[in-house]
Amino acid sequence: MALQDVTQPRDRPLRILEIGIGTGANVDLVRARLPRGTVADYWGLDLSTGMLAVCRQRTGASVQLVQGDAHALPFPDAAFDR
Repeated sequence: MALQDVTQPRDRPLRILEIGIGTGANVDLVRARLPRGTVADYWGLDLSTGMLAVCRQRTGASVQLVQGDAHALPFPDAAFDR
């Protein structure tokens, strides 16, 4: 996915889900590649509650974190743009 080519939906923020977010090390990298002015809701999914705790320390409340399995996503179809 080329994030530079992503356009934000007109009626809401862009919705991004990072599966296997781990410590959240990629969050700032992904955000930096979004087109200027893009508003995005960032979500992270990980199986490990320990990794989610580390991610929460790194990202604060700027990322919505969910504990879950990538093989059985706890979201409805088409809930995210990327």
